[in-house]
Amino acid sequence: MPTANLWSLPWSMLWPETVVLLGAMAALVLRRVAFESAVLAIVLSLWLRFGIPSHPGSFAGAFRVDGFTLLFQALVLVGTLMLLVLARRSLGVPAERRPEYASLFLFAALGGMVLAGATDLVLLFVGLETLSIASYILVGMRKGNRASAEGAMKYILSGATATAVFLFGASYLVGWTGATDLGEIGRRLADPAPGEVAGPLLTVGFMFVLAALSFKIVSLPFYMWAPDVYQGAPIAVTTFLAAVSKTAGFAALARIVEGVLAAPGGPGSPFWHEMSTVLAILAAASMVAGNVIALRQKNTKRLLAYSSIAHAGYLLIPLAAFNAMTFQQLAFYLWAYLLMNVGVFAVLDQVARAHGSTDMAALNGLSRRSPLLTAALTVLVLSLAGMPLTAGFFAKWYVLTGALAGGKGWLGFVLIATTVVSYAYYFHLLRHAWSRAEEELPPLRVSWPVGALVVVAAGLTLLIGVFPGQWLGGLQQMMDAVQGTATFGFETR
Repeated sequence: MPTANLWSLPWSMLWPETVVLLGAMAALVLRRVAFESAVLAIVLSLWLRFGIPSHPGSFAGAFRVDGFTLLFQALVLVGTLMLLVLARRSLGVPAERRPEYASLFLFAALGGMVLAGATDLVLLFVGLETLSIASYILVGMRKGNRASAEGAMKYILSGATATAVFLFGASYLVGWTGATDLGEIGRRLADPAPGEVAGPLLTVGFMFVLAALSFKIVSLPFYMWAPDVYQGAPIAVTTFLAAVSKTAGFAALARIVEGVLAAPGGPGSPFWHEMSTVLAILAAASMVAGNVIALRQKNTKRLLAYSSIAHAGYLLIPLAAFNAMTFQQLAFYLWAYLLMNVGVFAVLDQVARAHGSTDMAALNGLSRRSPLLTAALTVLVLSLAGMPLTAGFFAKWYVLTGALAGGKGWLGFVLIATTVVSYAYYFHLLRHAWSRAEEELPPLRVSWPVGALVVVAAGLTLLIGVFPGQWLGGLQQMMDAVQGTATFGFETR
């Protein structure tokens, strides 16, 4: 690109990402105030993205600021901010390594922000690898811990395989269409040049890309790393993988779906019919496998790992059963899931600090030791189970109505059936929290930042459950915040 054209690019669009990058480097230099620097960078990035009026724009056709970018960058940044509060005093994060943890959280968040706005396969891959490499290091930071080392090894090997699979599938798409722009790929698929036929190899290419992204969203087929990684990593890192990393993975998947939907024919094209069938199968298999295997877990982190697989299946339903509210449903569910996971893992962190264990038995007697934490845990777990008057209930309700509207009623049946199955292990976890311990234990000391985090997460979970329409309306307004942008191939107004 000529220098004149390079300087004419709208660099101001990338200020939020630049601030996060600078914050990640500052955390390593300003070691005494590493977490404070990281929090400041996140807050400033949020202000730059949302405090200044946004306008539709594209950076060299590879990065776009639209309603979707705002939604998912808000999820990534707010989730990272909550994780920084938890990680500052989290079990497994030694004081001398806190600057590295703070920096790596920001580097991973940067990768998620890139995924939220990427509209080009190359930039999508860069964002995916930035997020992945930072996550690998976060999981393996405790070199002397055997569980952490084992989880990191499995995570890296699975991630390397997923990267190879992604590049293999992307090579078919780029080779056939001659483009890396997702919108152009979608248009070429729906309207090929004379003599060109989008044959089965192209479908295979997309299936490989989807399989690779299943690694980040923790769904079938690349999901077996999750239980060991969740158990071996520090709780703050586990929470990041369960909430923020999953959100970024769905951002990448939704961008690819957008490329198909932006093409002529959109959801009615034969190619999208094939892809929606593949997504539906992955959704159903993830819901069944995650919930059934979770029934036998005795460790809370492993239980929540399999729960994460099941929730990935729920989240795939809006994409498989495309309808006019698909991306609002996806965003609503991800916001609810973020709050639920951060709150539950924050409670587990406080319990683990006192017991040195994350087994469910460590929760025994929690209702007497800390009634506040027990009440918050109850709200959050009931929301994960999808009980009424919680954010989790309406998240599943919107997904269910979307499945019916999108002609995938059988997915709604699988959602209901597997949700009923999930009651068994979620209520089993709560039974431990409300049961008496074998011996009288002293009150549980809770640090005020983590206590405040738990209360905010549980309070918002209830608030969204009581006023779901207002929250969904707020998400719609955020989608429409960038005026004049046709998001996902259709007008949001």
